[in-house]
This record gives sequence, structure tokens and C-alpha cells, in this order.
Amino acid sequence: MEIALEILVDHSGGMAGKKFDRAKQILTDVAPDLLGCATWIGAKTFSGNSNMINSVYEYKLNTKDSDKLYDFISKIKDPSGGTPIAGAIRDVVKSFRFLRQQVEEFVPKVVLITDGWDTSGGDWKAEIEQAKLDGIDCEIHIVGIELDEATKKLAQEAALQTGGTFTAVSSVLSGSETEKLIDTFRNSVLSLKPKLLIHTLNLRADLKIEFSLPVDLTAEEADKIAKFIKILPL
Repeated sequence: MEIALEILVDHSGGMAGKKFDRAKQILTDVAPDLLGCATWIGAKTFSGNSNMINSVYEYKLNTKDSDKLYDFISKIKDPSGGTPIAGAIRDVVKSFRFLRQQVEEFVPKVVLITDGWDTSGGDWKAEIEQAKLDGIDCEIHIVGIELDEATKKLAQEAALQTGGTFTAVSSVLSGSETEKLIDTFRNSVLSLKPKLLIHTLNLRADLKIEFSLPVDLTAEEADKIAKFIKILPL
């Protein structure tokens, strides 16, 4: 099984300045790992509204040419427009559908770099569920640049729903943040380990337990594990 990766870079007006420079730096930092581990890579910027995605530049799938990826990074111009997260997810799923016509088995993954959440009235949950119904069960790994607490919660929810990861970063270059991000890419984004979803078990009003289970467990299997946890002595 091989990894097919799509990179989505927020190109909305809110990403101007240091945030956008940070997004490009993130891509530059992780590019060597992307090129070394993913078999197919696509990348695009997005802005606009829920029904129309303005893809400024696209680095086509099915190529390992490092120059093209760095060319993509260098050609991203100053951002403008809205933040159609749901539309961007829908758009990238189309790329995976097209790839599936050529390659029968691959693990689809998405890296979404953004400084906010959907401003276009789109339903990102519906897009994720529709993708699953279409046979594209993709992990979405979100890198949030200076997100407020409410947006962080939405981003974490979207990532966990797909078995992906969420990483919060600042707009100022930080060595420790960069190391953490590269580790996340190596261990999760570019890994073929079984996907894990976070489950929360509320034992009482003041006590809850969070635990990870493989995403492909049946509901019956997850329920048995939860019941077993409940009877363990605390």
C-alpha cells in the first residue's frame, strides 16, 4: 500500500503577511520528507467561496520531481478572498477519485495549512462523510497558524473525525515548533500505521477517560472495550 498526499494551502486574505510566509516555510521544511515517503503528491492553494475554488497553482499528482514542489512554493503570491474549507475538501477528493481510476490501492491523506475556518457557509462534516461514501476515506492533517480557541476546536474535531492530526503553530519561525511538525509528518502524515480515533468515556460528571482505538474497529468491538474499561478499578 502506498501514500497519496494532497497539500491544501489557505490562500485567503487572512493569511497575508507573516502567516503566509510561515505557511511557505512549513512546506519548505517538510518537503524532503514528503518527496521521500509519498508516492503521489498534489498541492494547491485555495480561496474563493464554497462553490468555486480559486486554485492558483497546482502541482500535479504522480510525480517525484522535487523542483516542481519547490516551484509551487515559490510561485504562491499574496493571498486574497474567503476561506472555503468545505469546498477545498470537496475539490481535493475529486483529485483522489481521478487517481483511483489509475491506481487501485493507495492511502489518501490531506495536509491542510490554514489560519482560520470556513467563511463561506460550507459544511465540512458533510464533505468528509460524502468522501467516505465515495470510497475516499482520507486522513486530514491540519496545521493551524495562530488559530483562536474556537477555531482550534473546530480544526481538532475535523482532524480527529478522519483519524488525522492537528498541530498549532505561531506565525514566527520557531525551531522547536519545526521539529515537532516534522516529527508529526514522519510519524503520522507519512506513516502507514493503522489510523487511530480518540474516544471519550464519561465515567461521571468530574471524571472522563480519553483513549485511542483503531479507526476500523466495529461499533460492537469499541463498545466491548468501553465496557471493559468501566469495570477496571480506578
